[in-house]
Amino acid sequence: KTWNTAAGPAASNGAIGIDNQLAAPKIVNIYNNFITGFTIANASVQGVKIYGIRHIGGSTSNIYHNTIVIPEMTDMTTTTGSFIAAIAFATGAVTEASPTGTMNVKNNIIVSNESAMKVWGIRRVGTGGTFTSDNNVIFATTSNNWIGFYNGTDIFDWALWRTASGQDANSKSVDV
Repeated sequence: KTWNTAAGPAASNGAIGIDNQLAAPKIVNIYNNFITGFTIANASVQGVKIYGIRHIGGSTSNIYHNTIVIPEMTDMTTTTGSFIAAIAFATGAVTEASPTGTMNVKNNIIVSNESAMKVWGIRRVGTGGTFTSDNNVIFATTSNNWIGFYNGTDIFDWALWRTASGQDANSKSVDV
């Protein structure tokens, strides 16, 4: 649960299930986790990051066989400066920037049941670092849910995500 009510985000205010901040040359294997249960204390919460798994360091994150469910939450009065995503590849700065390191995302299931606030399956800030992703299921139950965020652009459609990111040729959006 996140209680943040201060305007403007801090680097890590909010709720982050698994957070890899390690520098190179570490290899971090994030396998077989079930992450859910995110909640907001009240509508005045703002400027938060709600992430299932986040990579911000210069190391390598292998993110395989995880299930992340974003539930319906109390809607924030203002979502300015807030980011909600199952998997995030960014820096830890207040204004996230293009990351370093390597993030490999394979065989994950992502479901978002949030109906009012914007939620991304994969939030990929900028084009820095090395990012690979395939064989994932990202299921968006409402129009506020996006397949991903890539280099400054919200992407709802798989074809557009594949074109922008060059990834997820074998990924799908199906109700699991």
